[in-house]
Amino acid sequence: MTPGIPRDRAAQELASALQKLGGGAEGGSHFRVLVDGSLSAMSLLAPDGAILDANALACASLGAARDELLGTALWDTPPWSDAPESRQRVRALISAAARGVTVRQETPAAGETGSTTLDLAFNPVTDSSGAVALIVAEWRDVSDRRHAEDALRESEERFQRIVSIAVDAIISIDDAQRITLFNQGAEHIFGYTASEVLGQPLELLLPPGTGPLHAREVHSFGESAALARRMGERRQILGRRKNGEIFNAEASISKATIGNTRVFTAVLRDVSERWLAEQHKSELLAAAQHAQAVAERTTRQRDEMLEIVSHDLRNPLSAVTMCAGLLADPETPQDQRERLATTMTDAIEWANRLISDLLDIASIEAGRLSIQRRQVDPVIAIGQALSLFETLAAERGLRLHAAGVEHLPPIDADPRRLLQVLANLLANAVRFTDAGGAITIGADVADGAIAFSVRDTGSGIAREDLPHLFERRWHTGEPGPEGGTGLGLFIAHGIVEAHGGRISVESEPGRGTLFQFTIPLPAPEQA
Repeated sequence: MTPGIPRDRAAQELASALQKLGGGAEGGSHFRVLVDGSLSAMSLLAPDGAILDANALACASLGAARDELLGTALWDTPPWSDAPESRQRVRALISAAARGVTVRQETPAAGETGSTTLDLAFNPVTDSSGAVALIVAEWRDVSDRRHAEDALRESEERFQRIVSIAVDAIISIDDAQRITLFNQGAEHIFGYTASEVLGQPLELLLPPGTGPLHAREVHSFGESAALARRMGERRQILGRRKNGEIFNAEASISKATIGNTRVFTAVLRDVSERWLAEQHKSELLAAAQHAQAVAERTTRQRDEMLEIVSHDLRNPLSAVTMCAGLLADPETPQDQRERLATTMTDAIEWANRLISDLLDIASIEAGRLSIQRRQVDPVIAIGQALSLFETLAAERGLRLHAAGVEHLPPIDADPRRLLQVLANLLANAVRFTDAGGAITIGADVADGAIAFSVRDTGSGIAREDLPHLFERRWHTGEPGPEGGTGLGLFIAHGIVEAHGGRISVESEPGRGTLFQFTIPLPAPEQA
């Protein structure tokens, strides 16, 4: 039989073939049920390729009714008839099936909307003698699947190209945290080639000692419900280059399950330059803030100095102005002139003392307080200080004396500065001790130093005021009639520290005050 036989001959051939297979009429009925119930286009072919029967899907695919297809060679139907290559391919496949070979192949074909791809299968059916009696042809349109596969393949290729050329490092690891993907960006950032790190533990790219912590974090992320997470939200992310350099980074991590394998992918960016820029910016900001604070402090100090000058110098200058005016008056008696001259001298000395205090403040704050050291006898220094205040203390009804100051070893100190400290402490004691009180100045050897002390029975100092006594421009009350800047204790503190000593105060309201300061003894070789 040759393809293209009449339809009645095709029916006879089908019946004959089924008879050979032992099916008879009943077998043909069963076959129709099988063919028509198939989800694929299916037809029965004679060994030479002529269509003996076809189901509804096959008729739709071949573009003709069943009666029109019977006896026609499959390769002469519209899907392949206009494409010589496809026609020849189908003919070859049927020829192979006629020899008893089951074949299957995807073949281009013409469809209603253009070219399509059919998945063709030809299964030979043999009779009792082993000869091929029928060929069962089955096919389905796989164009959509092929398009999806092509799209997926193209997407994968595009993804691979993007991954390979991305500037950021893209690194994938498996559940064992071994590197499975290492793109060009990662090679550039870390300094390794992909061949050097693939299969290696991720710890290779981390700072020493951080591997276990990172492994726990990845495991925790793997067990969580999140599919992605930004890394470094709680701590800084660091990476390690091939040369051992540690750098700052920011990264995000995602996870996916491919088959039975879980894959973690991190996208990492080197932010060392940005981090350094931020550090530099922070340093500049801190420097600017410090400069602003210094400027504000300088301005405040300037204002305080102006306040001191305007307030404290006004009194002696007013006294000088008043006395000068009276001296210029020819009617001023001679005895008053002598008192006015004395008052002017005292006022000028007062002003000089104020100016000296201001200069000392500037030197102390600049760390340049002048100290002219020489050997000083502490007993003589105490005697000089007492002599300055004996008259004033007597006028105010105060007992002023020294205690325990015999046989003290000499010290290396500036005698003028030492007297300045003692005088300041005694002046405060005299100012704040009522008539009938006592002031005691003493000294003793303690811990390699001479410990000086000035104790009074005055009104004392409130506990909350004690921490502020040695602060600049702080005092518990207004200056006394002898004048003062309120800077005496601050200056005393600076002088004592310039000698390498310490100064302290103890006081309780109503029970007096004790000031103590130390001046170190010279080293044995210096002595």
